[in-house]
Amino acid sequence: MYCRNCGVQVDHAGEFCTNCVPQQPTLQPIPQQASSKRGLGVGATVFVASILLVATYVALHPSNGNSGNTTTSAQASTQDSTPTSDTAPAKDPTYKIGDTFSVGVWTYRVERMRWASSIGSDYMTEYPDAKFLIVYLDAENNDRTASTLPPFKLVDAAQREYDATSKGMFLPGSFGALKSLNPGVASGGAVVFDVPPGNYALQVSGGFEAGGHATVDLLGQQPPQPQQQEQQPQTPPQPQQPGQQQ
Repeated sequence: MYCRNCGVQVDHAGEFCTNCVPQQPTLQPIPQQASSKRGLGVGATVFVASILLVATYVALHPSNGNSGNTTTSAQASTQDSTPTSDTAPAKDPTYKIGDTFSVGVWTYRVERMRWASSIGSDYMTEYPDAKFLIVYLDAENNDRTASTLPPFKLVDAAQREYDATSKGMFLPGSFGALKSLNPGVASGGAVVFDVPPGNYALQVSGGFEAGGHATVDLLGQQPPQPQQQEQQPQTPPQPQQPGQQQ
């Protein structure tokens, strides 16, 4: 490499020409036009790409006003299609004494009911804690296999539920806890409850697997009240007149 001022060959690694004025740079950087052009081309590409990205973002994300309206419409649509928890559940069908009806895989018919102060026999008598309510009914199994008779319940006006009492086993002809019937077989029996006097409805089930319930209204079937004998007012004896025979 040669110095541009004096033409003396200088070392490539040297920074100044020793033949010229000290600390005079021997080499002057030559602008690299090709590199500048190449850098300008890269910058233009990045600028165009940025514009495309901005345009794509704007197209995919509309203004805040439209976005808010879209979200509100979607939420309204979702709220309209979502069922509310205020929807009242379907009530169980209600029947009267003497009606024949089916629920699930069972058919029922309540024949009658009565109140009792005791059950059993002369050798074994059971007394209630409150009052015995005895319901007589028929049940038929409509399933394809043998099935255990579902449990029965009483429901009062406050929707409180009462189970059958285990003391019912002392009543002849009562349904046991594990009463089972074959398909197409019907049986009659009694269910005993130990409950306070009042108005009740009998709740029956369609089966352990079939599900479903129905109620039989026992309204008005109050326990008999002890009758009080009316006392006739006694007529005081009349005084005897003189001359009347005793």
